[in-house]
Amino acid sequence: TLRERIKDILLLGELRTLIEKPVLRGAVNLQSVINSAVEELADKTEERKISVNVSVPLIAVTSNDKQLKILFLNLISNAILYSHNGGKVEVSAKQEDDCVCVSVSDHGIGIKSESLPRIFDEYFRTKAAAEFNRLSTGLGLAIVKQIALGLNLKISVTSEEGHGTKFEIAIPAGDIIKIGK
Repeated sequence: TLRERIKDILLLGELRTLIEKPVLRGAVNLQSVINSAVEELADKTEERKISVNVSVPLIAVTSNDKQLKILFLNLISNAILYSHNGGKVEVSAKQEDDCVCVSVSDHGIGIKSESLPRIFDEYFRTKAAAEFNRLSTGLGLAIVKQIALGLNLKISVTSEEGHGTKFEIAIPAGDIIKIGK
């Protein structure tokens, strides 16, 4: 746990320093980034018997592949960790009028509505989350927020306690290069 906390603290610090500099961007295959994140989390999904369903069309965006992967690793990992054994996580993407919207949803423990405004704060963990996952550093969503700020992404969350959580990442239309099938 200490090793993970140190790693997350260093990553968050690095992301904060990047805010002052332009982020290196290039063409990023969103489908590949998300599939790579899911593959990296395969041990966690197998251990907890969680199924992860990915429905992301071929989408190329102008972004930073390393940072997008970290963002999706954190969101998908949280969805896995806060799901019940044998649960299901869905990752999907669709084009909307002014953006591509990627959603990561689970059917796990959920978050109380009064806690939602604080979930992106460093070290914040609800009591239920701390009991369900004692190994959490409390920095994952702070990292997600920092990456979203740096890449000009919009992030929103909806949740119902006891029924799951859904995070949505909106990638602006100006960053979309190509959408295929």
